[in-house]
Amino acid sequence: IAWARATTTRLVSALSQGQLAGARRVLVLGVAGSLSPRLGVGAVVIYERVVSPAGGPCWEGSAVAALHQRLPEAERVTALSCDRLIHQAEEKQRLQAQAQVVDMEAGAIAQSLGSLQIATVRIISDDLYRDLPDLSGATRADGSLNSVKLAIALVRQPKAALALISGSLQALNVLEKTTYRIFAPDVNLDSSAGI
Repeated sequence: IAWARATTTRLVSALSQGQLAGARRVLVLGVAGSLSPRLGVGAVVIYERVVSPAGGPCWEGSAVAALHQRLPEAERVTALSCDRLIHQAEEKQRLQAQAQVVDMEAGAIAQSLGSLQIATVRIISDDLYRDLPDLSGATRADGSLNSVKLAIALVRQPKAALALISGSLQALNVLEKTTYRIFAPDVNLDSSAGI
């Protein structure tokens, strides 16, 4: 989906402008969808590895132990990186044999960042059992949202829209608190075991 392409474009732009010059590690924070009955909305996960829809590995996570020490409630997971929103609960349930969570950016981020170590913490924004609205027609080629088409998609699927909005708000609330816990003043980001 265009969102993943837009993320990649922004990362490549940051790299070419030297904004990540000298960086060895990158911490990616965000939301993901659940492919596991154990992971409900608001659950915190740390990526141990990311696989492609074909089942092959995209990358292995970095600093997993250090992150898990800061976030002991977090589940260590395998993530499936897709190029589109998996919006139907039925499809999520079919994919659960491949991974515990799904997102649209991890594969693109790994390609963009090349040799940098990538650590990823995500918050579950949608569970395995609820449909989300089909937003495939609401994005432009550059990854931005077409607000009129987005509104139409949400109005046509009110129950799914409510699940998307409420799950996203809940996940973002948990993400804010989780980010603070990761970067609390007593965290040493330069240690060899650190993030």
